[in-house]
Amino acid sequence: MDNTEKSNLERFAEDELSRIEKDEEGLQEVINEHILKMVQLFSDEGHSGFSANYAINILNRLLRFMPLTPIEDNPEDWSECREGVYHISDIPACSKIKIALTVKPIILMEKCFQTMAGRHGL
Repeated sequence: MDNTEKSNLERFAEDELSRIEKDEEGLQEVINEHILKMVQLFSDEGHSGFSANYAINILNRLLRFMPLTPIEDNPEDWSECREGVYHISDIPACSKIKIALTVKPIILMEKCFQTMAGRHGL
């Protein structure tokens, strides 16, 4: 596909990625190729406006291992990683602690999402 057949999004992505400094090992080039493939696929789907933002938000959460629906306090979903501290099986960054004075464990949701965003550096 030459440049005249590419979408505005693909041309924009190529231009932006070309501005990133290249490394000696060539890793940036490989990453750029992978990203451009994803941008092309997204562009080929024909999203615009609402559907693009909707798809991007969902994809962003999925790629960060963030749940799309509320996390529930089902005991079978949690495993104890150390005494009184539990992680949800599919999302290890989400923790809950059992406090002696409470009957029901406290789910540290805010910390969970901050931790997940932080561990990806975004």
